[in-house]
Amino acid sequence: MHTVRRYANRKFYHVQGHRYIGLEEIAALVRSGEPVCILDHPTGREITAEVLAQIVARGLATHESAVLDALASALRALIRLSRLPLEEGVRVAAAAAGLPTRADWERLEQRLCHLEAAVERLFDAQKRDVL
Repeated sequence: MHTVRRYANRKFYHVQGHRYIGLEEIAALVRSGEPVCILDHPTGREITAEVLAQIVARGLATHESAVLDALASALRALIRLSRLPLEEGVRVAAAAAGLPTRADWERLEQRLCHLEAAVERLFDAQKRDVL
């Protein structure tokens, strides 16, 4: 886990690397799949989500409008989560992000079962013809 401290002067210090880093380097760590924890130095409060949101906001100008529209939908859904029951909130956020629903997965599982059965029947027919 990479630990980064944000100081009062808004500089970020990478604890393991013993050096100051910028938002671009934090973004690169996240893109590469590295776990990152960002702490506010004076208070010790974790501010990872705030800093990642700042990175996203700075990068928005370089993306196409379709990406921005999808992101805006997901953000609206996240804002609504605070007033919805947890299960409904997860469903709304997943739909806004374009993730498949439970029903989608069940339909896919049924199709896979039918496909497996059809392939099995073909193999059985081939075995009967060969013997």
